[in-house]
Amino acid sequence: MSQFYEFGLTPDTPEELAELARGRVSFDAYFSGSWEQEHGPYPQTRYSVPPDISWESFRPELLKRKEHFDRLRQQGWCLWWWEIARAHGLPMKQVLHSNQLLWTNCAGWSAAKAYERKVIYQMLTAPIRWDAINPMAMWAITKNYSTSGGSSMASVKIGAAKYGNYAIADPGIGEYPGTVSRELYEQAAPYAQNRQLCSCAIPNTVEAVQLCLDALEPVAVGNYTACKSCRLDANGILLGVPGGNWAHAWNYDAIRYVRREPYFHFSNSWGEMYKGCKENCPAIGCWHTREQTAQMLMNANCWATVYAEAYNRLDTGAVPFVPKFVPYPDYIIHRHS
Repeated sequence: MSQFYEFGLTPDTPEELAELARGRVSFDAYFSGSWEQEHGPYPQTRYSVPPDISWESFRPELLKRKEHFDRLRQQGWCLWWWEIARAHGLPMKQVLHSNQLLWTNCAGWSAAKAYERKVIYQMLTAPIRWDAINPMAMWAITKNYSTSGGSSMASVKIGAAKYGNYAIADPGIGEYPGTVSRELYEQAAPYAQNRQLCSCAIPNTVEAVQLCLDALEPVAVGNYTACKSCRLDANGILLGVPGGNWAHAWNYDAIRYVRREPYFHFSNSWGEMYKGCKENCPAIGCWHTREQTAQMLMNANCWATVYAEAYNRLDTGAVPFVPKFVPYPDYIIHRHS
């Protein structure tokens, strides 16, 4: 049975999901639907996407995705989730909301925001709708409806696949934190289970995180180094200042290059505390250099998004889907270079 549990699968997981997790079925075949066309409808399961993918099978897929998005970067696309959201007219107050308040559910926030931002990135490749997620629900369910104490990165990763993500618009959910209620959560479960997240446990290295971000795959991180302040660097970029030592979960969710040197975008759940950006970047985060990223990843536990199932696809009728071009706004100091 260990071959199943290695990827967060169970013995009753449909075989095609297990084969995908092991790297024996291609991503293109599975997610494009060609597997279903050849073999028939998928068996009914709580998992409509596999809960986890091995790094060995995901890395070749990342290289293909990176090649595609690198071409877009060279063509002048701005591939940061907040600019994509603005270009698509998403409700920015909800998109940028990230404050866990006094609750100890940073891991829930990290998982929910990884899902939200992956959906935003997938809007470049498919006609899907974005939903604002309430991080309390899935996090509480993984803890048997308890709201005391923290949670592990592994439990929310599996929870995001098994239980899905609860939107604030779902029946009985509402704005964060909302009411923790087994009855309300079960009422909204059919909606949440259509927002499942496939993920991949990745090495806690700069190279692995950089490859994921190049391919537009947000990374959830649990570590013991905080980032409580920021400053403008010589390039005019708002740079975080790592410091402090306690357990916390957060995200790396975008990347930029200035004269071929990468900056990694750090997003937190402590509200708008990273102020001073000259480029209209979200005040819920800042940028880290390669060296700072290595410091933040020491003894860290990391997982990356693979595929986010969106509850609703937008009906384009007979018109083929064409992604919306997202240029760099005039206020960006350094474009891709």
